[in-house]
Amino acid sequence: MNDTQLRFRRLFSTSILFALSGTAAACGDSSSGADRDCIDVGARVAALGESAAVVRVVADDLRSTVVGACANIAGEPMPANPTDQDTQTLCDVAISEIQANLDGEVRIIVVPPVCTIDAQAQFNCEAECQATAQLSCEPPVLEVRCEPGQLSVECAGTCDVEATCEGSLDVAVNCEGTCSGVCNGTCSGNCSATNAQGECVGECAGTCTGQCQGSCEITAEDGIQCGADARCRGGCTGEFQAPRCEGELTPPDCQGSAQVDCSADCEGTATLDATCQSAQIVIEGDLDAEFAGRLLESLPVLLTVARQGALGLTATGRLTADTVSVGASVASCVLNGIVAGAGQFAASAAASVQASASVSVSFSVSAEVAGSVSSD
Repeated sequence: MNDTQLRFRRLFSTSILFALSGTAAACGDSSSGADRDCIDVGARVAALGESAAVVRVVADDLRSTVVGACANIAGEPMPANPTDQDTQTLCDVAISEIQANLDGEVRIIVVPPVCTIDAQAQFNCEAECQATAQLSCEPPVLEVRCEPGQLSVECAGTCDVEATCEGSLDVAVNCEGTCSGVCNGTCSGNCSATNAQGECVGECAGTCTGQCQGSCEITAEDGIQCGADARCRGGCTGEFQAPRCEGELTPPDCQGSAQVDCSADCEGTATLDATCQSAQIVIEGDLDAEFAGRLLESLPVLLTVARQGALGLTATGRLTADTVSVGASVASCVLNGIVAGAGQFAASAAASVQASASVSVSFSVSAEVAGSVSSD
């Protein structure tokens, strides 16, 4: 158990022991106010339980994925039963290998991953929480709840200025703006590679006009049509379909007396199990063929996990803090007959706190590896 896990477990255990020793404090009488507090606790137990179930499922698979990718880049064997310490150690070696093999003559172009949250899972979790808390909330509509800049759609019209056309190495998008990927066309700035006609066929540090194998943040004042099979994130003028969200959902408007944020407690169900279109990379320059092969195989995995972490890391921290907070009230509310299963909650929550710490390690080290190949 690493220091982070140990700290979280001690914090959680202390809170539970405090609750069990002071059962009359929170909800031990039969007043309506105390009952209301316990109803709120019951709603939060259900919502946090949904998020906790996701984090426990994700933790082991995520650790194995990250350790395997880092071990491959490092040229080290994969441990049989990897720990979080193995994750940190092998990814540190992977970073050292990357820094030792890359120099000014070698460039890695990153086509960023695209991750969309499981909004329906969060909506389902919220509905259960809201029913328990006796809240009446607006119906869940993805286009309303997703931050406008994070709403991705198939756009039949134009993708707006400052919005982003999303493609890949296999699906080029029309571009007049900043290309994250390979620019094919005119680069107003420095281009890392050109063809015989002097056109850019590499990374453009400036404005790319033409096509982008990756994503293009649009600067054209009238917007641009992204092209077939592409998606538009951040603003579509015209008809659109197949909306997805690439960020957190905003809380709904609710009516009721409960002091419960179902959206926050359910956030882990959506962000920790995001669906991702994997990152891709292009290597420019003379790099050892064997090491290049390892990078091509494993670096996109870590870049994608790093993007998942940008979505889910806040949720893991919030899940830990909120689990500890709710745990201090569960035992007394059980005695009041409103919340069931203090022992079950304590065991489940302790496992979830440990899983959250493990997920945080995987997200953090993947971001460190991603930063080691950044051209910024």
